[in-house]
Parts: sequence; C-alpha cells; structure tokens
Amino acid sequence: MSTKSIPLSSYQIRLLAVLALINFVNFAARQVFVPLIPLLRGHLQVTDAQLGSLQTFLLIVLAVASIPFGFLADRFSRKAIIAVGILFWSVATFAGGLASSFIFFLIARAVVGLGEAAYAPAAQSMISGAFPQERRAIAQAIFATGMLLGGACGHVLGGILGPRYGWQIALFVVAFAGILPGIALFGIEEPPRGPRSEVVPISRLLRVPAFVSLICAGICITFSSVSLLTWSTDFAVNYKDFSLCLRLARGHRPVVCADGRPDRRVCGRSSATVPDLWTHFCCRGSILAGDSVPLAGHPV
Repeated sequence: MSTKSIPLSSYQIRLLAVLALINFVNFAARQVFVPLIPLLRGHLQVTDAQLGSLQTFLLIVLAVASIPFGFLADRFSRKAIIAVGILFWSVATFAGGLASSFIFFLIARAVVGLGEAAYAPAAQSMISGAFPQERRAIAQAIFATGMLLGGACGHVLGGILGPRYGWQIALFVVAFAGILPGIALFGIEEPPRGPRSEVVPISRLLRVPAFVSLICAGICITFSSVSLLTWSTDFAVNYKDFSLCLRLARGHRPVVCADGRPDRRVCGRSSATVPDLWTHFCCRGSILAGDSVPLAGHPV
C-alpha cells in the first residue's frame, strides 16, 4: 500500500473551508449566549434554573432533531438542508436579541438547536462523499476545528460586546455572521454520495458493549463540559469578583453597561490592557476550547 500523500484538490479545499466556516458560525451562535448570562438575569428577571433551561432545551432539540435530519440528508439535497439550518439558527439568534420575555427567548434558543441539528448530518455526509477514506480523518479534524474556534469566538464576542453595547448586539452580530458562509455554500457543487455500507439495526448495536460504553462516556463528557462552560463565567462574576470584560488599552476608559451605567461586578475597574487580554485568551484556550475570554480581567 502506497504511503504517498495525495494532495487535496481545489474543490476539496473550498468545500472544507466553507463547511468549517459554517461550523464556526454554528458554534458561535450556540456559545455567544453563555457570557451574557449575568446580563440576562437582570434584564429578563429570571432564576438560575430558568437560565440553565435555555441550554437544556437547545441541546434536547438538537439531539432529537438530528435523527430525522440525518434521514433527510441521506435522501435529499444536503446543500438545501444546510441552508435551512443556517436560516433557522440565524433568524432564531436575531429573534433572541429582540426578546422581552423569558418564554420568547427560550423558544428562540430552542430553534437555534433545530438549525444546528439540520447542519451536522448533511455536512458530515458531504465530507464523506468528497474525500477518499484515507483523507477523511484530516478533513474531519479541520471541520471540528471550526467548531472549537467558533465556540471560543462566541465567548469572546459575548464577553466583549455584551457589557459594552448590550447583550442584544452580541446576538445580532452572530446572527448576521451566518449570511456570508451561507451564500458561499451555493457556489460549491454538491459531492456524490459515498457508497452505502452494511445496514446494522440499532438493536444490534446496543448489544455491543463497546458501543454502549462510548454512548455513556459521551453523555458524561457532554454533561460535565456543558455544565462547566455554561456556569463558569457566571460563577466567576458573582462569587469570585471577576469582571466580565476588560477595558481597552486606549485611554483606559471604563466600560459602560447596557443600561448606560458602569457596573462594578459586570464591567469592573480593571486596568488590564490588550496584551493582558491576549495572554488570558491563550492560557484559557489551551485548557478548554470555547471557554477563553468571558473571565477576562482581574479581580476587582
């Protein structure tokens, strides 16, 4: 068997770049909400249990809807399904910025999960069809990189834009960010579907101990990571006296919150500069992708 590396074609590079970019925006739309929790608590007058349910409903809808969207991706245009997903999560994210009640915001976040469910199965299918078996691992790795960087940048946007310009602006920015990759998608030819492999019934899979162990491990990892990502920022702001954002180095002007008043707990009085922000981003990003900047700042 030859070990010579086969270079990627220009079509494969363009396809992977577009799908990774969409994945970037996908996870930015999911994670931008997290650093906004301290701001949403006062604006919507909600409890911690209600705030936690926002992520819960998003993930439940995502998990349940992924199966029918996977069925559709095997039978219909994958580009059309991805476009529908982008439309769903972009409109829902924008609508979330218009929310004046908890119920409206909860529904908007659930629809974000519906849009994300439409994207993943169709994108994975396109990668399998466009790349030979020996290149799929690197293609999937690049695709997943978009997810991790998107989650991290969603935190960055929420942590910086929310306290300075209002939590609504952070949602609006992420909503409009989906337009460009959505347009680029239609310039990519849909790859052929990969050969159908052996169909294995779910009941048979559930009798394989290794498969069941992987499912249980995935549940535990998701439970712990989502819990940490969702509540670590709020915990640090409310119990450890961290600021949610840093002042900019230029002028060292205090950050103004959504209601026009500087808030010690949210905006802080840190004298940290842009290099401090970069150092903090690199240190935290190396520990846990997606949880980088929301804790930016020093204890007040």
